Amino acid sequence: MLGQLEVRVSGKLVEMGGPRQRAVLAALAVDAGRPLLADLLIHRVWGQDSPARARQALYVYVARLRAVFATLDADEPVRLLRRARGYLLDIAVDRVDLHRFTELVARSREPGAIDEDRAVLLRQALDLWRGTPLGDLSGDWVEQARRGWQRQYLDAVVGWAEAELRLGRAAPLVGPLTAVLADHPVEESVALVLMRTLRAAGHPTGALDCYTATRKSLVDQLGIEPGAELQRLHQAILRGESDGSDESRPTGGSPGSTARNAQSGTVPAQLPLQVPDLLGRDHELARLDAMVANAGGCAAGVVTGTAGVGKTALAVHWAHRVADRFPDGQLYLNLHGFDEEWASITPADALDDLLTGLGVSPEQRPGGLDARAALYRSHLAGRRMLVVLDNARDSEQVRPLLPGTPGCAVVVTSRNQLTSLVVVEGAHPIALDLLSVRSAHEMLTRRLGPERMAADPQIVDEVIEQCARLPLALAIIAARAVAHPDFSLASTRDELRASRNALDVLDGGDPSTNVRTVLSWSYRTLSEQAARLFRLLGLHPGADIAVPAVASLIGVPVHRARRLVAELIRANMITHHLPGRYLLHDLLHEYAVEMTGSVDSTAERRTARHRLFDHYVHSACSAALLLVSQRLPPVPETALPGVTVEKFADPQAALGWYQAECAVLVATVRDAAAHGFDSHTWRLGWTLRTTLTRRVRWPDSSALQRLALEAARRCVRDGDHSEDRAGQAHLHRGLARVETRQGQHDRAEAHLRTALVISTEMEDPLGVADTYIGFGWRHQRRGEFAESVRYLERSREIYEDIGHRAGQFETYHAIAWAHTRLGNYQEALAYGERALRGYEGLGDDTGEAHVWDTLGACHRRAGDHQQAILCYQRALALFRKNGNSLYEADTLTFLGDACQAIGETEAARRAWQRGLDLLPGLEGPEVTDVQGRLRQRTSA
Repeated sequence: MLGQLEVRVSGKLVEMGGPRQRAVLAALAVDAGRPLLADLLIHRVWGQDSPARARQALYVYVARLRAVFATLDADEPVRLLRRARGYLLDIAVDRVDLHRFTELVARSREPGAIDEDRAVLLRQALDLWRGTPLGDLSGDWVEQARRGWQRQYLDAVVGWAEAELRLGRAAPLVGPLTAVLADHPVEESVALVLMRTLRAAGHPTGALDCYTATRKSLVDQLGIEPGAELQRLHQAILRGESDGSDESRPTGGSPGSTARNAQSGTVPAQLPLQVPDLLGRDHELARLDAMVANAGGCAAGVVTGTAGVGKTALAVHWAHRVADRFPDGQLYLNLHGFDEEWASITPADALDDLLTGLGVSPEQRPGGLDARAALYRSHLAGRRMLVVLDNARDSEQVRPLLPGTPGCAVVVTSRNQLTSLVVVEGAHPIALDLLSVRSAHEMLTRRLGPERMAADPQIVDEVIEQCARLPLALAIIAARAVAHPDFSLASTRDELRASRNALDVLDGGDPSTNVRTVLSWSYRTLSEQAARLFRLLGLHPGADIAVPAVASLIGVPVHRARRLVAELIRANMITHHLPGRYLLHDLLHEYAVEMTGSVDSTAERRTARHRLFDHYVHSACSAALLLVSQRLPPVPETALPGVTVEKFADPQAALGWYQAECAVLVATVRDAAAHGFDSHTWRLGWTLRTTLTRRVRWPDSSALQRLALEAARRCVRDGDHSEDRAGQAHLHRGLARVETRQGQHDRAEAHLRTALVISTEMEDPLGVADTYIGFGWRHQRRGEFAESVRYLERSREIYEDIGHRAGQFETYHAIAWAHTRLGNYQEALAYGERALRGYEGLGDDTGEAHVWDTLGACHRRAGDHQQAILCYQRALALFRKNGNSLYEADTLTFLGDACQAIGETEAARRAWQRGLDLLPGLEGPEVTDVQGRLRQRTSA
């Protein structure tokens, strides 16, 4: 298998049929000695879109393989056996090169292995490779398997080379390592060991050349710089010093290699609080222990089971228990794979969170998923770290998050089986079942005390049975009983009997219904106001909520809302997952939705939503007033009674609120539209345009602007209010800007013409002027600068006539840029200086930054590069202050050009590289444009 698929008997090649039949053999051989379901074999061989007759074809191929095996003259027979709903390839695993390779690598990593033995074992393992694994086969499963095996091969290469180095045998390594690096030019672990080998063999110049070539490959292919360890080695070789590595240490790191968070100086320790009385899971804990002890590479476990069975509790408990084995830290991430109202975390966003835990700043992160995953694995290489990935949806969500090197371990929890991770990555499946009756008894005894349990053992047995021995249900019962010692277990039993849904926990269907009745018990212990809050939280559209929004939702002061939230926390009905932010577990949220629908009237629910939407609209406008000088939507003079409106001390606080609430605000726009709150929809959509622009999320912006526009149209149709018509015109202008940025100029023009008609009919000169700016900007994006000036001058005249200062300054700036591009530098400088003075007077840092950037471009194009550099530096300081990473990167592009023009080549390259480092995590066509310009310059 470690090459083209071949079967040999006494050295002679055996014909195994066509590609599909050989693929069936490969799919069986990967799990030699283990039964495989027919459905899994079909998935491996034919993929997701298997033909209708795939099962019949599988039977034919199995029959043919059996016939071939029957003719083999082998010492030990090879048999293909039928098992329940599948097949088993009965063969000694050491007769399959893949399994022999895995076993040799595992033996090399046993604690007692000496370097001489380790080197021999790994050399034997590597000698089994004959080329590309399954090189004559194709398909999605083959490609996934091949990638996993090649990762194991590279780990083995590095382990073998390190063992040989410690034995003082450097020279023979140079050729093989050079060949491997040529095939894998961005594999930093190979480059690292090759550089050390070249230095040890007396070729430091070769080691430096290796670094240069590897860095070029990383920058060109992934857009990242070499990792810290590679850079340290490079500097050490340049200085003729040791790089600080202890080459006698075992591969995979040691407690002495503890790596700290680069930003805080602390070792990551992100594990949540563990369950103190985890019971009935000794077997599963032992399997996790064995997984780490016997790991040949990165140890990976997949804990699966139904909702509420205790997957997270097991994973976190075990992680705390073995934390001392991973001295470089523990990372934890909830992937939200089964949140009904909120999309699961994408692999790219998950990598961002994990890289944050590792101390990697946003500016250091590359943009692409593969590049981000490579950076993540590079930071884990050589460390002993534990990663817990909780609540995963599927294998594809998890695969980019798996560490790539030995010494690390990862535990994934999911309601799905994640079979692909087991098959391809060799993860250890650990399925959790319901608790045994004995373990359920022990759990309740520890929480309630033996006296209370002994009062009526028969009732206890009945309660356990009615709860289906589900840990979540038992925990909720115990919490209720502890909080109300005067409640007898008999009353709990009677409630279970009376409930028609008491056995829903046995269903295994929709997880949101499994513990409905049990949740009702905790709900009924709440005070009237806390119960009302819990119900109304089911109306909140976002993933989490802050206290001011809670206060608005239920119409009480903030201090009262805090007390009610604290009551829900004590009752385990809400989770305090971030400072100041709270969320409901998906099952609890479903229950809250049901309860508000059955208890609260339609009018009460609509009023609560109205208060919530008022909170977000008024707070968003309050924040926007500190962030932009442009026209903002007219906000209703007063909010409903009971609404809390956020107030902000400065622009930084306002921006921080937008960043924390952005996802919730996006969800709120959609929810408001879905429930007929059209006025809130278009007003909030208008204000969100600012924050989405700053994040450069143009697809989101386009979708939300269209939703808001339709809402404004309905408002106009139903009432023809002037505010709604003004909102309609503004949203057309906003969509025109989005379409222009995306290169959809015809659609942008159509929006602008509609906006112009509406503003003209309304006799709204400000709207007309705003639209002319839109026309001018569109012509600038098309390179039609003379035509742009014509529209901008008309806009300027209107703004000056009505005394709209912010509009005047925006127009002055736009005219300055147009004249810069036309080569009219004196006119450009004059208009730019007028805009600069205006924005300074308004205190608009962002507007001021853009003008400084334009003045820099004007001076640079006029040949005054020193003055251009000063202007660009002023712009950069302001962009950085306000978190405008895209514009900061764009300005760094041209700062570098100005530096290069005066012969400051190194300063130019530093500026361009800084610009590239700012772009990871941003999206949109403008990002692509800026990134392209910067990469073109850095590679020149």
